[in-house]
Amino acid sequence: MGQLCLVLDGEAFEWGDMFYRPTDKLMMDGCDFLVDGKKVAGESLVMRGEQVAIGEQIFKIEEISSLSGKATEVVRPREAMGGGDPPLLAMIGAFLGWPAVIFTLFGSSLYALLGALLLRVGLGKPLPFGPFLALAGVTWAFGGWKIWEWYLGLMTVGG
Repeated sequence: MGQLCLVLDGEAFEWGDMFYRPTDKLMMDGCDFLVDGKKVAGESLVMRGEQVAIGEQIFKIEEISSLSGKATEVVRPREAMGGGDPPLLAMIGAFLGWPAVIFTLFGSSLYALLGALLLRVGLGKPLPFGPFLALAGVTWAFGGWKIWEWYLGLMTVGG
């Protein structure tokens, strides 16, 4: 038996990739929810790693054979940073100064976007942000502040 998957609009997402943190959840608004072929009353569904709640009813994942329905809206709330990212940013700020923190946030976002595109990281796949923060911090230390000054110079009016 393979990995449990969630299929949305024909695209399969592995369960472990969708719900790898205890706070991960998926919220859906919709209708015609069926659990093991039986209609369940409710217009909203909240899915977590080990349970599914439809309206007021809660079902354990391991007890469900099938789940289907029509979703009108799907929302996956996520934290943007993990637990180690803020201390890493604080360290960068302590050693390189507060302007380095602003540059690091901006630069690491660009590095992460480029990395996700090159590695073809799909929706719902975890991508550690810490290495990109570190790379942007190193970029600042070895001349990134010159890039930052150039960028800020472009934004001055009547310069």
